[in-house]
Amino acid sequence: MGTPHNAAKPGEIAERILLPGDPLRAKYIADTYLEDVKQVTSVRNMLGFTGNYKGKRISVISTGMGTDNIDIVLNELDAVANIDLATRTVKETHRTLNLVRGDVFRFLSADRVRYDVIYADPPYALERLAELPDLVLPHLKDDGWFILEHGKDNDFTDHPRHVETRTYGSVHFRFFAASSTVSSEAARASRASSMSVTTRNFDANDRASASHLRGEDACRSLRRKRRLCSFCKAQVGASRCGRDKV
Repeated sequence: MGTPHNAAKPGEIAERILLPGDPLRAKYIADTYLEDVKQVTSVRNMLGFTGNYKGKRISVISTGMGTDNIDIVLNELDAVANIDLATRTVKETHRTLNLVRGDVFRFLSADRVRYDVIYADPPYALERLAELPDLVLPHLKDDGWFILEHGKDNDFTDHPRHVETRTYGSVHFRFFAASSTVSSEAARASRASSMSVTTRNFDANDRASASHLRGEDACRSLRRKRRLCSFCKAQVGASRCGRDKV
């Protein structure tokens, strides 16, 4: 009997636990490095494995994305280890779990692989967030891209490899090119694309507004689909909308 998000039985979780986010990374670690591996959970595709590494028993449990998922995984690991789930009482003998999370800065200092795309979504208050572009860019292939998600407190506009920013509310997505040549060309293309999109949006809005002001056509069409005018937000036929009386 397991927990709602962990099907492992008592005794199937080792005291030393690795916690990668990606379920497929958990499977890769288990398949590549562990011996006598057993998959102990797969609830909602949150994969977990237990096996031996150099004579030491280790579990690898994926946590998924975000702190909410991590909180659920850690609480339920403790429940599997220290609560009798049949009686819902705390066990007399308490097990201490050694939870291991990777340090991205330590990883970057040791990793020698070069990637096509790296996407980072660190905590917005991360003290070393401003260092990430310079730390990550050397790990990209020549035509690679680094995408960084961050909050309002950082500005990378002047970074030499910064190409584009896309903003949604207070969340920013910064695009960095590995090559200075690529970043210059991409920046020009991005600016041209932005101008084109802006022009198309203006033309479309202008035509729609003109259609609305001309009279009944726009609102007559809207009446058949939904009974609101998308331009004045009034209900079709309402007195506040002088152009939609049909």
